[in-house]
Amino acid sequence: MIKNTDLKTLLVLTLLITPTLVNAQIQDLLPFRISENLSILPSPSLSYQPETSWSLGAALISTYNPKPGQAINISTTHFDIIYTLQEQFIADLDHSLYLFDGNLIASGSNSYYKYPEYYFGNGVSSSDTASEIINSNRLETDNRLFYRIHENWYGGLVHRLQYITDLQTVKNGLFETDWDFQDQSGSEHGIGIGILHDSRKNQLNPVPESTYLSLTSTLFSHFLSSKSQFTRFEIDYRHYFKLGTQQILAIQAYGIANTGTPSYRLTGMLGGSRQMRAYYYGRYRNRQYLSIQAELRIQVYKRFGIVVFSGLGNVANNLNELFTSNPKPSYGAGLRIMLDQKNRANLRIDYAMGKNSSGWYISYGEAF
Repeated sequence: MIKNTDLKTLLVLTLLITPTLVNAQIQDLLPFRISENLSILPSPSLSYQPETSWSLGAALISTYNPKPGQAINISTTHFDIIYTLQEQFIADLDHSLYLFDGNLIASGSNSYYKYPEYYFGNGVSSSDTASEIINSNRLETDNRLFYRIHENWYGGLVHRLQYITDLQTVKNGLFETDWDFQDQSGSEHGIGIGILHDSRKNQLNPVPESTYLSLTSTLFSHFLSSKSQFTRFEIDYRHYFKLGTQQILAIQAYGIANTGTPSYRLTGMLGGSRQMRAYYYGRYRNRQYLSIQAELRIQVYKRFGIVVFSGLGNVANNLNELFTSNPKPSYGAGLRIMLDQKNRANLRIDYAMGKNSSGWYISYGEAF
């Protein structure tokens, strides 16, 4: 059943559709062309998800195509400064750069958060009953440098840093029961290796019959100035099937396996705007994580498309428990409005439902 808060959100969405369509027409004229290859688009930023409620800000999006008109990977950077109605501040720089004719890929996410958030407990069952608010300032970076080995195969290095200050929790609450408070602030620093297969030509809206596979292993250790010692293994597999002239089936399998004891922000966290929509990001968290999701994308008319999606995910302390404890379902539908026809970039508006949970998601670009 849709809640009253969801109905209010739907009303706001309806009011936003008309100006969004007008803005879509204007944006065809907006990008500043620095050269034939490079364009920059300043834009207001408006989004919604359960973790932030409505967020307002400014964005700067740049694209670089070394060979305009050809099917080749486009380098992108996306910088946001955001303030949310939950009194959260976020500054974020995402980049995916294809250098030296695509022989070198530099990609990553670098973010600063001043961020009150809900904590539901560590484990799959404690999240169903209670929650509390924790506050912190966080710097999080996740950067990768990969060199082409053969055709669409790459190998390279992974660097990850998390630095937490001003952590504030409820005295003797859920968080302090689950974690040693003193060990959760400060630096977590990891270095690793990875292998990548990427045949996509457009990361914002991948074309059919393309594949993405990323396998990484990252070591966090005291000699790297990390407070915790553990190794994080991560797999991300995606494929995009062509079902017809206007239909794409996108699938993704994503997993995290940790050895040792990761800090609370580096556990496997279920939920969010990209994996297992319907759940607050981190509503379920533990050392191990696995999710599988599929999305049918249908282009309906000109700029408009619709999607239906579903997923299944779980967290557990040990890998074998991922398949024996109760997995969490996610399903929903959404609307797509193509704001940038040249790069096929969509505004996505999704409504998702899960086990005792639901949520709206509004953002730029596909979930995966």
